[in-house]
Amino acid sequence: AQQDPSGVFKMLPPLGLLPRGESALIAVRFKPTEKQQYRRTLSLVLNNDDSAPLQIQLQGAGCLSAITMSNAERLFCPTTCVGATTRAKMTLTNPSRLPLYFEWDIPEKSAAVLAVTPQSGCLRGHEVAACVWTFAPTAERQYLVKVPCLVSAAVDDSPEGASHEIVKQVLTVSGVGDKGEIRAEPEHLSFGTVLVGATVRKSLTLLNSSSVDLHYALAFEQEDG
Repeated sequence: AQQDPSGVFKMLPPLGLLPRGESALIAVRFKPTEKQQYRRTLSLVLNNDDSAPLQIQLQGAGCLSAITMSNAERLFCPTTCVGATTRAKMTLTNPSRLPLYFEWDIPEKSAAVLAVTPQSGCLRGHEVAACVWTFAPTAERQYLVKVPCLVSAAVDDSPEGASHEIVKQVLTVSGVGDKGEIRAEPEHLSFGTVLVGATVRKSLTLLNSSSVDLHYALAFEQEDG
């Protein structure tokens, strides 16, 4: 048998002697070089007789270790108050039939601002997974962070679990940290003179004039006189 000139398919051993009544095991290796379908016809010639070779059809598909990210590899986090957190969701899709492993590599300088769940995982063929990002701004400014996603494919029957080349894809995460502002209406609330033991109720309105959600807590400072 002749070897594949392109080197995509390879047989070991390519030739040999098969004694009467015995069998031989031939290993056929497939190593695609492009993302495409491959088809070859393997001709097995017996005793140098080219007139009637035994033909075996070989086929395989080459694919790339790449994951499809939603929204064109961009993630927009809502404007968030400094000291608070918000969440944004995105999806990862494995467009191939092979399992792909992924791991987010958040830059160290942005680790206090961004977090993601899950941090890593495995996507089976054509599987879709959701990733939830947490945005916690520490300053009043605009954030733009490029987060690498390390993607690789591993074949179960590869020698000693050897992995393929790691591909780095980049997700661009943007968000704005803002400081909120709350106003009280009225700013001065007077109850006047009230009979001891009686109850008087008045309303106090809090107005959030900023672009972010604000958590508030009310506390008393006693100034009886």
